[in-house]
Amino acid sequence: MNKKGFTIVELFVTFAIVISLATIVIIASVSINNKNKKQAYERVKEEIIGAGENFFETNEYLFDGLADGATGKITVGKLVKDDYLNKVTDPRDGREINYCDYVEVKKEKDGFTTSYVESNDKKCDDISNLVVFSEPGAPSLSLTLTGKMGNNNWYVSDVSLIANVDTNGNGEIASVATCSHDGNVNCTDFKNLSDVSNNYESSYSDTNEITIGYKATNISGKSSFAWQTFKIDTVKPDCNFSFNGTEGNTIDNVKWYLSDVKLNTACKDDMSGCLSDLTSKTYGNEGVNNVKIKVKDKAGNENTCNVSFGIEKKPTMSMSSDTKNSLTSENNKVFAAGTTYFTSNLPNLKNFGNYSCNGDLEHCYYANICQNVVGFDIWFQINSASSGNLKLNDDQITGKTRLYRAKENESYSQYRYYVYDYYYVTKAGNKLTIRTFEEYGVNCGY
Repeated sequence: MNKKGFTIVELFVTFAIVISLATIVIIASVSINNKNKKQAYERVKEEIIGAGENFFETNEYLFDGLADGATGKITVGKLVKDDYLNKVTDPRDGREINYCDYVEVKKEKDGFTTSYVESNDKKCDDISNLVVFSEPGAPSLSLTLTGKMGNNNWYVSDVSLIANVDTNGNGEIASVATCSHDGNVNCTDFKNLSDVSNNYESSYSDTNEITIGYKATNISGKSSFAWQTFKIDTVKPDCNFSFNGTEGNTIDNVKWYLSDVKLNTACKDDMSGCLSDLTSKTYGNEGVNNVKIKVKDKAGNENTCNVSFGIEKKPTMSMSSDTKNSLTSENNKVFAAGTTYFTSNLPNLKNFGNYSCNGDLEHCYYANICQNVVGFDIWFQINSASSGNLKLNDDQITGKTRLYRAKENESYSQYRYYVYDYYYVTKAGNKLTIRTFEEYGVNCGY
């Protein structure tokens, strides 16, 4: 039996047929996909037209007094801004619909007709919230708004509004009038301007939402109307903050606290309102804390504030003496002439050495243990977040209170015993106290 495979020519022919079939399928798929996108785009336009019709039905009064054939147009940007329409995507390219596209309404005897118009202007955004009305034979009227746009339809710079008026071949301009209204409401109380010109420019600073309108009328009594709505916030928001903690003193414009501090921060803005939420954070690091607070308003303005505060929770005070002479020891405690002791180290003043005293401390004598020591100096070491590390001598301490003193005899031959509370107030306001037992004698010769 003879076995015969495909020839090279047959293989090429087969490949060509497969490729041709695949190309036909791809072309057909692309054609169907493009057709679907066009159909989807038509449905989007119908949705926008419906939103425009709702707007003009709601504001039908704007056509009052206008002749048949009068037209009104409202931009997609205006419909989105006024919530007549959600943001819509062009299914042909996946991008948002041009905000300068508009719905045009024409007044007829039997009602209104509407149509969708694609704008040639491709640089539109949320600011294109423009409404224009015009009757047949009227001048042309357009409004142009310039400024830096922030967030949520707010301008973050001063803006300039320019009204351009043209005869449109329908006769000389007889009057130009303007009006304004707080909020997103088209004003109708037009007042004539003193001069008639082809363009008018006005500047505006910080303002909540406002609508500015213009009306141009020619010598035939035919009029065109245009309204522009905008809002401006050029001011940075303020930082508000409060502290929760045990308050101390204020030093060099820094407020000190004697405990952990809970810092509450908030934003304040009287124009567009705050976007930043109230925040709280607890700080416990001793020393000066420098904190940056960032706040943002709904227009997009940001502000950074610096706040400083001090924390001093556990300052310490230690002491030292210039006397090293050891006198005796009792229960592993060394009592030296000129030595200082903390409260826990105080000896029993009523039974010290070989002498017992049953009376008041003021009348106790301690004559059996002597040392020729006249006196000594004491140094205090302060460790605090506010004061730093300070070494103070006796006379620099804020004060001392003598609690007890063992009465010496007239010849001053007895030991003298003193119990003192030394105290120091740190700059932050913490009060430190150390209790000391001091003993020293003069000419004790028993």
